[in-house]
Amino acid sequence: MQQQLRPLFLRHQQCIAKDTPILDLGCGISEDLFILAKQGYQIDAVDKSPEIVSKLQKRCEQEKIKNIDFKQEEINKYPFSKQYGTIIAMHVLHFLTVPERKKLIEQMQQHTVPKGVHFIAVFTKKGDMEPGKIVHFFDDKELLSYYKGWNVLSYNLAMKPIMEKDKEGKPKQHEIAFLAVQKP
Repeated sequence: MQQQLRPLFLRHQQCIAKDTPILDLGCGISEDLFILAKQGYQIDAVDKSPEIVSKLQKRCEQEKIKNIDFKQEEINKYPFSKQYGTIIAMHVLHFLTVPERKKLIEQMQQHTVPKGVHFIAVFTKKGDMEPGKIVHFFDDKELLSYYKGWNVLSYNLAMKPIMEKDKEGKPKQHEIAFLAVQKP
């Protein structure tokens, strides 16, 4: 079966430039990385987990993928050193404190080329998830407030099942804000 990019990327793939690299902050075990790499994109992938980075590097070796550069790093300590055409931060910004998140988004914006895009997903305050590892649940429009002056390609809120289960063993639901924005 052919793997597909997640819907947010598919809807806006025409905005992902091939001539500038992609940065995936908090990449995790993402199939999107491999799909984009196989389509010829150059990707810098960052994750704090040495186990995840090692697993992804092994997969690249097995599949002979040479256009993903992995870095084992906390996303808020990533040393930005170049400009990106696309920056991805899916389900990671809510793990940061407000000052860390604000600084990281500013760095992301400063290191994005004109017409570059950001794809972001965060947990909002609506849903069943208990505070724990999540440092901050976003207000409905909070994520948009960081992108004044950027072109909003899409913004939607959706209730999604999460890994946690309720007392009856059913998956809990939590709202996620999905944002795609383009730098002017």
